[in-house]
Amino acid sequence: MSFEQRLLKFFRTLILVGAIVTGVVLWIVQWSMTRPQTQPIAFSHQVHVGQRQISCFYCHTGAMKGDIAGVIAVQDCMQCHQTVAADHPEIQKISERWFKTKQPIVWAKVYKMPKHVHFSHRVHIAFLSRNNPDALADPGKTICIKCHGDVPNMKVIGAPVSLPMVLTGNMNPNTGMGFCVDCHRANGGPMDCTACHR
Repeated sequence: MSFEQRLLKFFRTLILVGAIVTGVVLWIVQWSMTRPQTQPIAFSHQVHVGQRQISCFYCHTGAMKGDIAGVIAVQDCMQCHQTVAADHPEIQKISERWFKTKQPIVWAKVYKMPKHVHFSHRVHIAFLSRNNPDALADPGKTICIKCHGDVPNMKVIGAPVSLPMVLTGNMNPNTGMGFCVDCHRANGGPMDCTACHR
């Protein structure tokens, strides 16, 4: 075998090994980003939003006031759960945090936007409710569903799995830049790059 043939064989092997390693790394990244997040409390949006029809804004108070929706404080959970389902094991975990340790619940983040994207919940909620003020009464079925999916029917909240999500860090495959641009075009939102990329 000539030197050129050995060199060609080496490069073919290198390309094959590189492709396999890249595939394995992407699979590991996808698995780590999209596996169900273990939450400290087994909270069901299906029960709270779907069945009990509690407004998203009751727990995510920051959504109407600022950029980040935020999560409910332990004392707010206990406003209901001192009496409602107080003997449930998950509620007892909350009760212990509130009455014994006074420690906050540290929830695992499920939905993530890339760091180079500025997103304001307040601005989007104000816009989406401007022509439909009744939407604020049931945002889970009218406003939040547009980006977060069918949350009222999710027992365990989670972002859908897709390769674009893994590669871009977007919270789900439907909310990439194309999704946002299409929505801005259809609804008269700002098209200037600096509106979202700061």
